[in-house]
Amino acid sequence: AFLNLKQIKFPFLRYPHRIQFWSEFEEMFNSLNSRELDVSADKKWLYLLRQIQLLNTPRNGKIYSPDDLAQAFTWYCMSTNLYSEMRDCLVLPSLRLLRNLTSSVAKQSSNEFITAIFNHIEERQRLCVLIVDEIYIKPSIQYHGGTIFGMAQNDGSMLAKTVLAIMVKCLFGGPSFIVRMIPCSGLDSEFQFDNVKFVMRSIAESSGFTVAIISDNNAVN
Repeated sequence: AFLNLKQIKFPFLRYPHRIQFWSEFEEMFNSLNSRELDVSADKKWLYLLRQIQLLNTPRNGKIYSPDDLAQAFTWYCMSTNLYSEMRDCLVLPSLRLLRNLTSSVAKQSSNEFITAIFNHIEERQRLCVLIVDEIYIKPSIQYHGGTIFGMAQNDGSMLAKTVLAIMVKCLFGGPSFIVRMIPCSGLDSEFQFDNVKFVMRSIAESSGFTVAIISDNNAVN
């Protein structure tokens, strides 16, 4: 580890701008901890500091922040194999932890998901606009995290050709979030209407109100 650290360049070290001794590494760590550097302006410095903090925490005592989990899950979604390799050189949450987190989210009903968001916003921000759109995708079968993806929800015998996306936009500076993404094949008005009505009912049951629906001029709409 010391040999690898010697190759890292730091702008605040004297010529030749490389870590030569453990005392220099300790000075760097103390400087970061005392916030003598404006690390907030550089994500690389922040990430380096966070990794050092995690390295100095016992394995059983590690508590990952929401930012740690969000970044780790982004990499996990890109490639599970690559994520496994990255865990050999970085301090990252285990695969089991990420799978447990995602499985608990997947089990949430629309009402629970929307209510969890509405509980943290102002009452006037619970006035919502629904944005409904059909997105074309390449039909394919994918296997990820022990689940097969790619079949249409409105016709289980067909590969999905489009995704029906329903986004909730809260007014008065409230959050925007996608509440449903449904793989479809041959989307029709009845199926779309049922899903939009389902989301509107979920919003109402979560103490919200839908004031408008926005969609394009597709014939299904």
